[in-house]
Amino acid sequence: MQNQLRALMKSIEHAPDGLHAMDDAALRFAALAGLGSKYLAVGTPTTLGLIACEAEDEALVACHELLFGPLEVLRSSEMTNEEAMAADIVCLPTNAVFELDWIAEATHLNIRSAGSWSAGMNELASCTALTYLNAAAAADGVSHGLLSEVIRGSVSGRMGEEITALLA
Repeated sequence: MQNQLRALMKSIEHAPDGLHAMDDAALRFAALAGLGSKYLAVGTPTTLGLIACEAEDEALVACHELLFGPLEVLRSSEMTNEEAMAADIVCLPTNAVFELDWIAEATHLNIRSAGSWSAGMNELASCTALTYLNAAAAADGVSHGLLSEVIRGSVSGRMGEEITALLA
C-alpha cells in the first residue's frame, strides 16, 4: 500500500489539476489528505486524528507516516470526537459531529466529502481562515483556493497559526 500511496501522491503533485480518478476511494482520499497535510499543516506534525474514517484508517496513517514519520494516532473509535480532534492534523467526513471550540489553533483538517454537512462543518466553513479544495470537490462559497494552486506555488498555503482545511 505504501508504494501505491507514494506513486499516487507523486502523480497528483506532478499533475495537480488532474482529477486522479481511481477505483479505490480510500487510497485516493488518503493521498489527497497527505498532500493537503504536507502543504497546509504547521511544522512537523506529531499527532493524527481520525474521526469516523474507519474505511480509510490504514491508508491515512500509512500516507501521513510516509510524509512525517511515526505519528500518535487518535481515533474516534477509541475515544471521543473531542479528544481525537486535539491532533495536529485531523481527517473527518463532512457529516462528522463536532464543535468548533474542539479545534485548536494551527490545526489542519482533511475533510472527505460525505454527503450532507453537519452543523459544525457549516460553521467551520464560514470561519476557517483558509479552505482549499481538491478540484473535483464541490463546495459552493467555501473555497479560498485549490490544492493544485498551493502545490504549484501560485497561492500561499498557510499564513500563520490559523486553522486550514482541505475538502477532498
